[in-house]
Amino acid sequence: MLKLGRHLLLLGLLGLAACTATPPPAAPDPELLFWDSIKESRNPAEYQAYLDAYPHGRFAGLARLRVDVLTPKVVMSPPRKPVQKPAPKPPAEQQQPVPPSEQQGEPSITDAPAPPVAWAKVEGLSGAADPRVRSRIMECWVPPPLPRGGPSLRAEIAVYFDDAGKVIGTAFSDGNGDMADATYRGFVESALAAPMKPDCRTLDLPAGTPAGSLSLLFGLDSPP
Repeated sequence: MLKLGRHLLLLGLLGLAACTATPPPAAPDPELLFWDSIKESRNPAEYQAYLDAYPHGRFAGLARLRVDVLTPKVVMSPPRKPVQKPAPKPPAEQQQPVPPSEQQGEPSITDAPAPPVAWAKVEGLSGAADPRVRSRIMECWVPPPLPRGGPSLRAEIAVYFDDAGKVIGTAFSDGNGDMADATYRGFVESALAAPMKPDCRTLDLPAGTPAGSLSLLFGLDSPP
């Protein structure tokens, strides 16, 4: 009888231990781990990779929205206008000799004042905007004419490029004017179009430079 009681007690202890045993941890969710690793990213390619792996995932809608927001918008340059050659000037009339009686004293020579020239410059703010890149984009930039005595115009332009160093888009980041003003809007549009021109779309970047972006400051001062 005593042996039977001990046997029943042992079975009870074993059952109690089985009830209080800690269950094994659940396997990690690979989709949630993927999303947690990219949810703070600013690279649209990482969200596209998530969509490729989980096209109907729990975060697919948010991933598509971020791909659309973070993908650079390409600004196409307007078609070039044909260059019109100036009309030939008529031959100058032959100057009549001045009589000796009127040749008294030294003749006064006055030069016509040179037309005002607006000051324009492209500076690098961040990225691989070395002097060669800035000089090349400066050659492709055709800033609009400004009225005399006007304000100085500034615009920060982001230039996006691929692994081959080819420009794939530009975007206006910041500036000191109002886009509702026609003069400032024309200035910004000319700056956006400069890196997109065929002669400037392939940047002179060091070999092996990965795809990315650079930030340029376009400046234009009106003539005094």
